[in-house]
Amino acid sequence: EEEVNRAGRESADAKAEVEALRQEAQERAHLAGNAERALEELQERQRRQKEEEERMGSELQSRESELRILHQKQETEILALKEQLVALASAAASESKRNSGG
Repeated sequence: EEEVNRAGRESADAKAEVEALRQEAQERAHLAGNAERALEELQERQRRQKEEEERMGSELQSRESELRILHQKQETEILALKEQLVALASAAASESKRNSGG
């Protein structure tokens, strides 16, 4: 009878141990799932941040290009105005000579 009681206790202990192991495994699986979701969220945030940085880089390059073009146009306009100024000064000098009898 004592052996039956001991066997019953061992069986109950084994069942309790199995249940504890099952619960531990369940908790670990839950934690692993949470960690996996957190990792996926982090990777998604990093991907979005990289896309945003690339977009901003492209916009910056575009603006730099626009500024270079604008600068070139302004340089061309300045040269044209200088040429006009030289032509006007030359014409004024010629007119001055003609008017003074030169």
